[in-house]
Amino acid sequence: MFISSKQKKLLQETQDELATLKKDYSVIETELREEKSRNEALEQQRLQEEEQLVLSQGLFQSFQTFGQSLADFQVSLNTMATTLREEKSVAVKAAEVSVTTRDNINNIASSLHKMSGDTKTNSEAVNGLNKHADNIGGFVKVIRDISEQTNLLALHREDL
Repeated sequence: MFISSKQKKLLQETQDELATLKKDYSVIETELREEKSRNEALEQQRLQEEEQLVLSQGLFQSFQTFGQSLADFQVSLNTMATTLREEKSVAVKAAEVSVTTRDNINNIASSLHKMSGDTKTNSEAVNGLNKHADNIGGFVKVIRDISEQTNLLALHREDL
């Protein structure tokens, strides 16, 4: 087997070209692995960003719900403030009525106290009148007794 120099040269060129192709294949294969790795990293990043988007949307929805809750709370506070104002007005009126009632009760108590004093004075006066009536009754009795004795004497004189 004889190989001519042309054939050797062609064989050498083919081998060189094959080595170059193998080297190029190795480089392309490395680049492909790197691209796959970058693709996986990008896919991972996309999934993370998608999760973050879902979380952000949930957070946004929560903020909207929270905002509505705050608005409802504000309405409730406003309603309570209105009710408290009305209750304060009622309490002020009740206090005014209470003061008037207290003054009236004090007047009644004062009148009752005066009446009690007047009743005591009247009672003492009635007791005094009772004593005078008793004295007058005693005086009338003495006069009756005298009258009876006078009548008896008169009768006794007539009999004599």
